[in-house]
Amino acid sequence: MVFGRKFTDGSNVCLFWHYLINMFAPSMTTIYKIIDRDEWDAARACGRYAGSRDDRRDGFIHFSTQDQLRDTAAKHFSGQTNLTLLAIDD
Repeated sequence: MVFGRKFTDGSNVCLFWHYLINMFAPSMTTIYKIIDRDEWDAARACGRYAGSRDDRRDGFIHFSTQDQLRDTAAKHFSGQTNLTLLAIDD
């Protein structure tokens, strides 16, 4: 299961991350997001991340636990280069 929560715009993404992290703490303190490096650089430059194209299509940001990373990478990012791994923790 990849964790996410629906939201209608990107304005509450930081609050969403804080909510999600605290919702699973202390049993889960770190969640992960595989993202294209150029997409992440653009998000950092503008000061917010509204999700990938797939996240926006689905209405929530997809995250993975550490145990899910290998399967997530194989299923959704196989053959892609220029990726980076975000680790979001409390």
